[in-house]
Amino acid sequence: MDSKRQGEIALELVKTYASKNGLPSVDEAKRRFGNIAKETGISKEELTAFADAILPDLIGRIFGYKSVSMETSR
Repeated sequence: MDSKRQGEIALELVKTYASKNGLPSVDEAKRRFGNIAKETGISKEELTAFADAILPDLIGRIFGYKSVSMETSR
């Protein structure tokens, strides 16, 4: 199995888990990202960008929408 397919599977697992178990609050997500960054060496910025990228699909899955678009600002 190549790394691209591994990434596709991992992404689907993350989305499925989050859609079934709910999304954390903003404060909880920031705390978790900080801990994950320390454990993995992945920056909080990259973790946040990843979450921003998958959030529309997660919201769509949770609420049963075919597509969701979002605009974020910090």
